[in-house]
Amino acid sequence: MFRERETVTISVRRGMQPGAAMRRAIVYLKRANTGTVATAPAVILTDDQSRGALDLLRALAYDHIDAIVASPDPDEIAATSRFCRGLVRLQRYGPETDIHNVNVLSDLARHSASKQVLFYGDDAEMMFISRNRTILSQYFSFLLPDPVLAVQLVNKVAFQELAESHHLPVPATRFVHSYDDLLAFSSQFAYPVFVKPALPDRWTFTTPEQAKKYRSYKHAIRQFYSQQEMVEYCRHLPIAAGGILVQEFIPGSEREVYSFHGYFDEHSNIVGYFVGRKIRTYPIHHGGSAFIETVDEPAVAKICIESLETIGFKGVAKVDLKRDPRDGSFKILEVNPRYTLWVSLGAFAGMNLPVIAYRHQRTELRGKVEQRYRVGYKWLFVKQDLRSFFSGFRQNERWSVVSYLLSLRGKKVYQFFDRRDPVPFFISCARFWMKNFGRAFRRISSARVVR
Repeated sequence: MFRERETVTISVRRGMQPGAAMRRAIVYLKRANTGTVATAPAVILTDDQSRGALDLLRALAYDHIDAIVASPDPDEIAATSRFCRGLVRLQRYGPETDIHNVNVLSDLARHSASKQVLFYGDDAEMMFISRNRTILSQYFSFLLPDPVLAVQLVNKVAFQELAESHHLPVPATRFVHSYDDLLAFSSQFAYPVFVKPALPDRWTFTTPEQAKKYRSYKHAIRQFYSQQEMVEYCRHLPIAAGGILVQEFIPGSEREVYSFHGYFDEHSNIVGYFVGRKIRTYPIHHGGSAFIETVDEPAVAKICIESLETIGFKGVAKVDLKRDPRDGSFKILEVNPRYTLWVSLGAFAGMNLPVIAYRHQRTELRGKVEQRYRVGYKWLFVKQDLRSFFSGFRQNERWSVVSYLLSLRGKKVYQFFDRRDPVPFFISCARFWMKNFGRAFRRISSARVVR
């Protein structure tokens, strides 16, 4: 059982106590800075594989909206934020834990004066809500794509079929089930291509050597310029659950990758959106965002809004596209039906999608908001951006030290550092140094033992 500190009832009605499931899951709940009990704070679902809760907390805080974090991670960094009104411990998301997690959240919501708005930062949380939408909708407000569409957007094979059936502009893609299939079709691909699992983050390594060679999901994705290169690299690559995709590689640097972020109402009408562009990623070419900025690109907005309206999308979406330098067209790479780290950049630039979703789902907002946001605002993940520069961009993309430093000019928001909320930054730094110092200490100790 977790120790409760500053525990209060999330209700304006006196005498009510949390249910048994919630009592077992409470890490802490606390009062708002105003000294009053939060009657219906937002609830942010996150897991131990993402850090999206911190971005959502800070975006909601721009409009003074309280939020509780629900996570299976005992060391959830968002819990250290001054904007976090409580931490509730869930089990890792999956069909086998749905009953437990639904009971905990239902107990939490029963003691709220009104429906709480649910937020989610990754596919696992979104699919958990989708699977249990009937019962959760009794206690929470949320807006998701229809169940079938939600699965199609998460599964890359199903998304490819969806895109082709609706004539969406996507790169040519081939789905294979095994290495033998890959060999059979390898001569038919138009190179360059790149390989990725049908389901996100689903490489399963069976040996330490395999894990060392291919590393993480982001590191394992790479482009191949010849049949021989792809076949040799993929010889020992584990076939992911659901198979793998071989997709046409669109040439061009990270600066040709654009990202559309929008919120659509229950009738699939756009309510608010902004567009951004990647500057650097880690690892280079296929990694996560390290340095990004807001841009004005009407063509990207038009393609994404029309595509999402065509498939009947509802809720929040992130659409990644890449401009093909060969003809100037945009190709949709993927659609993520969830909130991402980009929400903090959008809020900083004036288009706060979490707040728009919160107000809309509480019927405080009707119709389309004014589509104005500031262009040229940037988001920076310092550690990953330095890694990207020294590990690839300096050599492969010919970034000099001077051009790198000049690119950092302008108004910025950071992954962890926020002057309004400094504690998560210092804790993340402490954890980083403890982790790396401990690793170095173990190496030194092992060397002494060997000698």
